[in-house]
Amino acid sequence: MNIHELILVFLCGVGATLIFHQGCIYLFGKLQIIAVHPWDMTLIPSIKLPRVFFLSFLGGVLGLPAFYLGRTLQKMMPAIYYWIGLTLFGAIFFTLVEVFMLFPYYQVNTTPKMLVVGLIANGLWGIGHALCINFPLRNYQRRGKIF
Repeated sequence: MNIHELILVFLCGVGATLIFHQGCIYLFGKLQIIAVHPWDMTLIPSIKLPRVFFLSFLGGVLGLPAFYLGRTLQKMMPAIYYWIGLTLFGAIFFTLVEVFMLFPYYQVNTTPKMLVVGLIANGLWGIGHALCINFPLRNYQRRGKIF
């Protein structure tokens, strides 16, 4: 993997967080299922960074293992497993990160409703990441250009 692919994978994780994950949070908020605000710009006290920037950075960093999982699935199995694998990876892995790292840090109590919302929103992150990576990366590998 070269530096161009690495940057693309990171940016796909950031984009999937901002569009798919936070878009899902927005819809759940509009349906009054949860009382969390998407694209939250309040500062995290310890690092003086808006929450949405930290979450986007985390989405980009955790997009790297998702990419390797997706690449492995593409080589070994039919294409449907690529989509299923990245959706499940996002849903399960990110929800575990939220429950065991982010919620205690933000001092948020975990409820069953939050777990279900987390599984759905993080699963959508996986789909968004898979969409974002699949097409530009395939183009880059064929032509040497991302777009």
